[in-house]
Amino acid sequence: MTRDTPGGLMVEQQLGVQITKTMEYKTMNYTKLVPVLIKVVQEQQEVIKQLQKEAEKLKKK
Repeated sequence: MTRDTPGGLMVEQQLGVQITKTMEYKTMNYTKLVPVLIKVVQEQQEVIKQLQKEAEKLKKK
């Protein structure tokens, strides 16, 4: 017999033995990720500005 429980667990009964299968969930704290992403974008923007300056110098030659 198989049935879903309110907690999302699947319970199977085979030969009088109850087997419980669970799903493991991984979480991420996005609030702590935001400052890291902002810093990376700022660094990337600096690289872009430097490359644009180099490109302008090469166009003038």
